Amino acid sequence: MKKPYFTLMKAGLGIAIIAVLSYTIGLREILGIISSTNPVVYLIIAIGYLLNALLNTASYSLVLSKLNVKIRFKTLFRHFVSSWSIGTIIPGKFGDLSIIYFLKKQNIEVKDSAIMYLVDKAGTFAFYVMMATITFYLLLPGGKIYIPMMIAIIALLSFVLFLRFGTKIISKLLKKYAMSFEEFAEKLKAFMRKDYSLFIILILLSAIRWAVLALSMWLVLGMAGVYVDFPYVYLISVTINILALIPITISGLGLKEGASVYMYGLIGVPAGLVMAASLIYSIATIGLALIGLLMIQRMEDKK
Repeated sequence: MKKPYFTLMKAGLGIAIIAVLSYTIGLREILGIISSTNPVVYLIIAIGYLLNALLNTASYSLVLSKLNVKIRFKTLFRHFVSSWSIGTIIPGKFGDLSIIYFLKKQNIEVKDSAIMYLVDKAGTFAFYVMMATITFYLLLPGGKIYIPMMIAIIALLSFVLFLRFGTKIISKLLKKYAMSFEEFAEKLKAFMRKDYSLFIILILLSAIRWAVLALSMWLVLGMAGVYVDFPYVYLISVTINILALIPITISGLGLKEGASVYMYGLIGVPAGLVMAASLIYSIATIGLALIGLLMIQRMEDKK
């Protein structure tokens, strides 16, 4: 099946899930909340993503500096935004790997950019597991029972997805530039053993990035009439984002909305308000990604 049709199917499934949820909850109620929400919320979301992009660029820059690779922060930021835009639209977020392609154009070796990408994602994944564990412990009935199961599911899912897509793509890139995956793996292990403190810093940067995004979500919820303690928004936002890694819809569309309704429902938040706020956030996210893709196209056309 050709990729455009495959992507359309993913988009269709996400829209179908949203349609079912909206019909079940009450479409008129949801649209009423969205239409009456102050447009400033979209600016709040955009600012949140901008700050997140700067922090993510800082993470990449830190890893590259440890590899003795020099690149201007502004240039790295531009390429991060490009790869984020692609990763948001392409199901499963594997479009994020395009950062390796963009950095190759800056004469950065594939092995270095691949190490940068994987080390950063390892720190993010470790953070995800910790936050998801806390969330399920606090919110789910009998949370202690769910902890081992959820950690196992999250770890297995991420591992399978990486084996299925990540290593395949990286292997092709490395082969193209005359390096075996085994040689790369050894370089990666040596780098990780050299500086354990870097991994801790990356986890902390992930925590700060998500604090920024959760704050914007908390403000969006507030403007939609949903008042929830910030720690809950923080934990739920991180946990829901893990679902976006499942490559069955575009950027987790539909999955995140359903999970939001369920998880916020556990703390007594009305489904209509949560659904409306979640849709506003998803619309803004995809809109920003499309703007990013248009900017990429413009830059390519100028060359």
